Amino acid sequence: MDIDETLVTILESAAGKAFKALQEEHMEEQFYYFAMLNDGNWRPYISAWSREALECFYEENEVEDGEKGWYRWSGVESPYMAYGWDEYFAEYEDFLFETEQKHCEADDDTADAMWKTLLNSMEEAMRRLDQKGIFGTGAARDQVVIAVELVPPARSNYTRTERLNKSGLIREFLDENADLLEEDAEE
Repeated sequence: MDIDETLVTILESAAGKAFKALQEEHMEEQFYYFAMLNDGNWRPYISAWSREALECFYEENEVEDGEKGWYRWSGVESPYMAYGWDEYFAEYEDFLFETEQKHCEADDDTADAMWKTLLNSMEEAMRRLDQKGIFGTGAARDQVVIAVELVPPARSNYTRTERLNKSGLIREFLDENADLLEEDAEE
């Protein structure tokens, strides 16, 4: 898996600070999903769901039972989407903009390789944060799913999430997102 160590360091630092601040600000909430998302603009951002925020979202939006599974794992629907971007990611804005520009100016093969390196670097950053215990340890960690996802959803979201989680709540995520395996989306 090709990674860019500079990108990993940047993303690990920014996302780590953002996830930690989110948890400290909402200590009364039980978080079960933490994700780093990217919608194709080379500026990853975090998202998360807590059980309390999800129930509030269901109530406020009158979500029907058949639709609840979709929102449960949708980082873009979360009230915590892009949490801490201005505070924790902004210091890297110039670097990320330069990287995006290089990507846009590259030939197709180079651009594809750069994009894969970004996604791999995002995954490695989440792995390192997990190893530091940012998302919990032991039994508490088993109640959490961490993810690196493309927006809109792509097949690779499923496989990255599977690699990042070994037990616990991951079974529910995989079962509820099995339709991603059937997609032929290019990422």
